[in-house]
Amino acid sequence: MRAAAGFGGGVGSTHEELCGAFTGGVLALGLRYGRDDSSGDKSLAVELTRRWREVFLERFRHLQCRPIYDLVHEPGQPGTCAVIGREAAAALASLLEESDCAPADETP
Repeated sequence: MRAAAGFGGGVGSTHEELCGAFTGGVLALGLRYGRDDSSGDKSLAVELTRRWREVFLERFRHLQCRPIYDLVHEPGQPGTCAVIGREAAAALASLLEESDCAPADETP
């Protein structure tokens, strides 16, 4: 959580960079499936990240914070990006389930 604190609001709350929910998913995938040193295999992390990008784009249509932020803050919408975080987390969990990957809280 500490390492990802600056990602909220599109990096430093500028709303101009990658969506924090998307970036958080990339970080989670790397933490769980990435390599520990340069000789390790990162192919599963790379493949899951590619697929995560596709899933996120399909659901939210953008990777950049501003367009997602603007949609969430339109009249009649939730007015908070927390809903994006919840939906993104659920989408990432579904991707991992469909990919036959162990949940992040299980050890390999």
